[in-house]
Amino acid sequence: MKLVSIYREGEENGLKERYWPNGQLKSEVHMKEDLPDGVLKTYFEEGQIETEINYIDGKNHGVTKIYYPDGLLESISEFVHGKLNGEVKHFYSDGTLKVKRSYVDDVAEGMAIEYHENGQKKMQVNFENGTIAGAVIEYDTSGVRLN
Repeated sequence: MKLVSIYREGEENGLKERYWPNGQLKSEVHMKEDLPDGVLKTYFEEGQIETEINYIDGKNHGVTKIYYPDGLLESISEFVHGKLNGEVKHFYSDGTLKVKRSYVDDVAEGMAIEYHENGQKKMQVNFENGTIAGAVIEYDTSGVRLN
């Protein structure tokens, strides 16, 4: 694997790139005083985008996206100063929504919903301060409540 990085005064400052053995770009990120600062992009060996992660001063800050090898979105989440904040969504490989949940400072908060591959609700649960609050409700593949 090839690595290209710019150093200034003994610290990484500037674009940092890594390459797969086949020459394809594996990752790229701007570095500031040895810390990622900007969008980190990683790529599958064939060249397709794998992840996009926003950093400020070495902390995950902003939208993070993870992709399947075919380019469809696998998950999307938002971070504020290194902590999950906001809605997190995971998708099946065909693009159908799989899970939706919310976080406040890395702690699950509010309604979390999981879906069957056909798009019907599979499970629903409410979180308060990271703890399940209330009943876990499950559904069959046609959307009929099981409990």
